[in-house]
Amino acid sequence: GFGQPKVENAALVIQQTESEFQIVTGTIIKGQKSVTEETYKLDGKEKVQVLQIPNSEDTIKLTTKVELKKDKFKIRSKSNSPQTTNDVKKELSLSKDGKVLTLKTKTTNQTGHMVNQTEQKQVYDRQPPAAE
Repeated sequence: GFGQPKVENAALVIQQTESEFQIVTGTIIKGQKSVTEETYKLDGKEKVQVLQIPNSEDTIKLTTKVELKKDKFKIRSKSNSPQTTNDVKKELSLSKDGKVLTLKTKTTNQTGHMVNQTEQKQVYDRQPPAAE
């Protein structure tokens, strides 16, 4: 895409327990490794956090809700600050044979009257477990 650096390698590791769903994403962009970890409670409750904006007196209100139904996991997070509103919808779905995971992300960002929307689709092939 425009202005986006090329991802050289990406790995997605998903672990699920009875009460939590964890996604660990590892990427390599321009030789730099990056790992992000997201953990979601499967209690059906909306999670609300108030986060401090670095180098500012303002805060961001972040609301996250997740839903797990059969082979689809949906994440919706909304953040509001005095300047912007972001709405991110992610849907992870597994193919019937369990070999392909598709991650669809739709982001809506509003600053004043300006609205920017992006949609992204990432497809991951299941890898055999690493030998110990």
